[in-house]
Amino acid sequence: MLETFLVKKMKFDPSFKLRFITRSLYVAFTMIIAICVPFFGGLLGFFGGFAFAPTTYYLPCIIWLILKKPKRFGLSWTIN
Repeated sequence: MLETFLVKKMKFDPSFKLRFITRSLYVAFTMIIAICVPFFGGLLGFFGGFAFAPTTYYLPCIIWLILKKPKRFGLSWTIN
């Protein structure tokens, strides 16, 4: 997203150098935040818990319903 912004809005040339610098700065910035916030590990666990349930339990069922398109309120639809 940052690289797209730099290329499209700021008119930078898309190159390996731009990707390398942007990604390195992003990682460094994230690392500095992680060092400065003493409870960063707890925050990661908290937000990871929010991401775990939908991707493990809800998303597969929703994707199955979208792909298979079972009859509405049928047995397969109700189970999923």
